[in-house]
Amino acid sequence: MNEIVNTTQGGMTVLDQLAEEAQMYTRNAKRNLFALGRVFIEAKKLVPHGEFDRWIAENAEGTSRREAESLMAAALRFDGRPEFEGIGQTSLFKMLALPEGTEEAFVAEHDVKAMTTREVAEAVKKARAEAQAAIDEAEAARRAAEARAEELAARPPEIPEEIKGRLADQKAEIERLRETASDAVEDARKLREEKIQLERDAEEWEQDLAAQQAELDRTKDELSAMKSAQARGEAARPSSGDVTYDALNCAVREFMGAAARVPYMHTTFGGMAQAEKQRYAVLVNMIEDWARGARQALESITVEEVTIDEG
Repeated sequence: MNEIVNTTQGGMTVLDQLAEEAQMYTRNAKRNLFALGRVFIEAKKLVPHGEFDRWIAENAEGTSRREAESLMAAALRFDGRPEFEGIGQTSLFKMLALPEGTEEAFVAEHDVKAMTTREVAEAVKKARAEAQAAIDEAEAARRAAEARAEELAARPPEIPEEIKGRLADQKAEIERLRETASDAVEDARKLREEKIQLERDAEEWEQDLAAQQAELDRTKDELSAMKSAQARGEAARPSSGDVTYDALNCAVREFMGAAARVPYMHTTFGGMAQAEKQRYAVLVNMIEDWARGARQALESITVEEVTIDEG
């Protein structure tokens, strides 16, 4: 800082030169408000901290610190703009209260140079109130917009009718597919149950077939035994052709031993094929014919010849 203060231009320090200018502009302040303000701005940069008030008092006689600050603000805001030249110091200071950026519109709407200080103050006050009202309105609009945005964010969005219709169709299709899938699952379950039942039935049928085959094999064995017995009976039959009691007794006992279970095979015959039953029926018919003939023979009565004397 001291280096800047001690810098000389033509044998004078910069600060000494600024001091002379301040003294000169103060004597003609009305015409040199902006120039004096610029001097204060530059001097404040160079004066040691805490000594600016003293510097103003020494070099700008009759100027207070507050007035110097107003001059600096006016220079920064209005200097270099023709529409503000020639306006009195007090009016310029009043106009510093205008919202930033509204000063050009203010001087365009008001003949500030012809107005009294009080009129300028009233006009500035009104302009500030209007600007504040605009700011308040904008702020209210902003808050309303934010509230509306929050309300919309919290509320579910409105869905167009077309989209609603498509969503309803998709929902119906999904429900139909769900029902179809449910029916398919139920059908699959029934098919599995039917398959299990068929497998059980097939197993039972195989067992029945095996039992029937075993029964058929036994019947064949019995028939073979009957044929053997019959052959033995034929061999034991007397040459006269009559069957003795002993031969019949032997044959009947062998037959009964082989075929005694036939009258009790209801279950077997109930599940037997008709063709197989017919084979059994042929044998049973043979037995019935034999029994019927034997019964008739037993019931025969021998009629002896009786000679009647006709005399």
